[in-house]
Parts: sequence; structure tokens; C-alpha cells
Amino acid sequence: MSIGFGIVSFCIAIAIVGYLLTANKNQPAKTQTTITRLKGANGKIEGVLYDLTQAKNYEAFAVKNDLYVIDGKVQVTIMAGSQDYVVPTSLATELTRANNQIQAMVKIDKLLELANDPNVQDIRKPIKAVLLTQ
Repeated sequence: MSIGFGIVSFCIAIAIVGYLLTANKNQPAKTQTTITRLKGANGKIEGVLYDLTQAKNYEAFAVKNDLYVIDGKVQVTIMAGSQDYVVPTSLATELTRANNQIQAMVKIDKLLELANDPNVQDIRKPIKAVLLTQ
């Protein structure tokens, strides 16, 4: 009786492992979700931000893609070539800065112009903090 129970348990375990391996095969790898595609302006602007510049309705596009847009400006993170870089006030309003990373509200119609600045390495959607609860 215990040999039969052991064989049944082994078969169930194999079936569960097989199911788990097959179920994960159809889902994208986690690393794929963290990789952002840069395009436009010499590949220096995140794809979703580039697409925002091409959208007919900024507000609807922003809501659909979890972007913070207000008064025709979008919140972004700018990676500057140096810590001394100053964001032109004609293009954006700087919010915060940490070394060469700058959080700013950039005019949507000026995103590509900012990305073409030789002192800007890239422009991305800001990373949002996740609140952990117990």
C-alpha cells in the first residue's frame, strides 16, 4: 500500500512540475518587462514617450500608458551627460535632481527637441515607487 501511495505521489509531483513549466512558457520573461525600447531622436527617448509625441489625444494616451501629464507637460526622468547640465526652461521645468538624473515636467511638443540635445543621454518614463504593506 505504501509503494502504491509513493508512486501516486511521485506521478502527481511530476504532473505539477510539468504544468508549471508549460504554463510559464506562454508568458513573457520578467526581464522583457523591465527592458525599455528607446527610439526617436537618435534612440534617446523611451518608446512610450515617443508615441506620446505622436498621439492625437495626449490625455487619453497618457491615461492608457500610466504617464503623468498636466497642462501639456509630461513628467520624465532625464539622464544628462554631466551633473552640470541645466535643462532649458523653454523646454521643461526641473523638479528634482540626483547627480546627472533629473526629474522634470517637459512640454510634450518639446520632448524630441530635448532628446536631440547633445548633453541629454536619454529620456524615460519615471520609475514609480511601489508601496509595500504588511
